[in-house]
Amino acid sequence: MRGVSLMSDGRTPRIETWYRPRVRFLGEQLRGPEDALKKGVIVRRWQEQAGAGPLRAYFARVAYARDGDTSIALCIASERDKEEQLVEATAAAFQGGVQWGEHQDMLLVDEQQERRLRKVCCPFFGSARFTAPDFWLRSAEGYDLEDPRAYYKERSLAGGHGDGYMVCEIDPPIIGQRYGLGACDIDRVVFASRHEGVSLFPIEEWPAYVHVGRLTVPFAEDEFALKRDDLRVMAWAELYESRPVDRPGVSQCRC
Repeated sequence: MRGVSLMSDGRTPRIETWYRPRVRFLGEQLRGPEDALKKGVIVRRWQEQAGAGPLRAYFARVAYARDGDTSIALCIASERDKEEQLVEATAAAFQGGVQWGEHQDMLLVDEQQERRLRKVCCPFFGSARFTAPDFWLRSAEGYDLEDPRAYYKERSLAGGHGDGYMVCEIDPPIIGQRYGLGACDIDRVVFASRHEGVSLFPIEEWPAYVHVGRLTVPFAEDEFALKRDDLRVMAWAELYESRPVDRPGVSQCRC
């Protein structure tokens, strides 16, 4: 796997490229307001430099050897012809006034590597949907969610729920009329774990039992916290690692 280290001496960052034959993705870095600030600084820098944004970006805990120490890496899925511009834009963010330490690792992941990464990590930035669903949802309680739908991770958010929240895109969208939205369908939802002590970051047991909510306000790309009034609960449901078998008598959802 190709990686880049952004080395800081307090002036112009030094960029060093390297390769690692094996990287283990351990989980998402979710350590409070400082990491959210770093994500926001990176996103704003990408926005300032038109075309510098990746397809998807992750802030992950990784290990470079089986028994090695863990590290924090900025993991990037990008188009090949934009990688150099992307590294330079991120290096500029590294000098943007946030305390990063002496270096920041970037990993440039391909589709297979990103598939492993998404098992344990949500992106914090995305300009394109990943090629395959991360999981499927269906509700045993009804709520017009009896048909399985595909879900794609978009980002994790801090907030009032101790485990945090997960925002996902839906395919196909949920009909909004039942939820008082008229002809406006719901194309993304927010998940929170229903059971105390059970985390969605990452999901370790399937099915995962969740509260399903919808955002009441649009979120800026550099925001990573959810306020109580930003969310309205819709349903209880279950997440499945693969598409569940359709129930007899229930129309099949073509996802």
